[in-house]
Amino acid sequence: MKLKFIEIPEISHDLGLKQAADGILVFNSEHDESRRVHGRPFRSSHFSVIYIFEGSLQFKVNLSAYQLQAGEMMIIHPSAIRELLQGSPHLRFGGLFFTPEYLFKSGFYKKHIELFHFFGSEFEPHLQAAPAASEKMRHLFTLLLQLVPDTDNTIIDLIFQATILQLGMTYNETHSQQAEMVPSNRKDNLVYRFLQLLPMHFREEHEVGFYAGKLFVNAKYLTQALKEKTGKTARDFITEMIILDARVMLDNPALSVSQVAESLGFSDQFHFSHFFKKHTGHTPSRYRTAQ
Repeated sequence: MKLKFIEIPEISHDLGLKQAADGILVFNSEHDESRRVHGRPFRSSHFSVIYIFEGSLQFKVNLSAYQLQAGEMMIIHPSAIRELLQGSPHLRFGGLFFTPEYLFKSGFYKKHIELFHFFGSEFEPHLQAAPAASEKMRHLFTLLLQLVPDTDNTIIDLIFQATILQLGMTYNETHSQQAEMVPSNRKDNLVYRFLQLLPMHFREEHEVGFYAGKLFVNAKYLTQALKEKTGKTARDFITEMIILDARVMLDNPALSVSQVAESLGFSDQFHFSHFFKKHTGHTPSRYRTAQ
């Protein structure tokens, strides 16, 4: 089954913005038209980089919620489920969306991508850089916002390259090694690895025992560790991931409820509908019609 992704042209149309070139979109939340952001969780096949100029923004990637402050960034990998939750009254942020194809077309090559850890879906999307590095990103984002879309594509490519290179250096300075990002405490490490594993298997595997086996612990210990560290059980996380993905797919009118149920590993539409209503208070059909 082909899942629906919200692509750059659709976002550009919804925000009333003009694309600088195929595969890239830059927007400034100061513009009234760019405040109409997507209010429900969605997927896309492009990278998203958000830079906070002022205020704060609550953002969710898969099951993890983040509070971004001024000077901080969010780097979102293609296919991750993303959702803008809430912004402060004086929020101002810039967004840079680009496809992998545009990345290569602008002058980067696959051998270069290996230098940038943040292009991997397993890495932390929230970037809290040192003040000097954050200020460099602020200047580059400001330049992009000023020049796009009324500048020659060659110039845009050069500024885009400079932005991505600086982003890579900033990320590597902040997270010099992946090992530094993985918690050293055993239970913290277990929670970290479970949350990395869950998005890869939740459609086919709904039982806690599967994840416990992958992590070489028993189901009881996994649940206790998660409850202690997060306040949620393994079952809670599995359920939340299924419901989140269901909401994304139900927003695609091309998919029937039966197809959504099958994609999420349910034996039939009845069991999926019962599960969805139990955890959301709405049937799948009612959710689709809700504003």
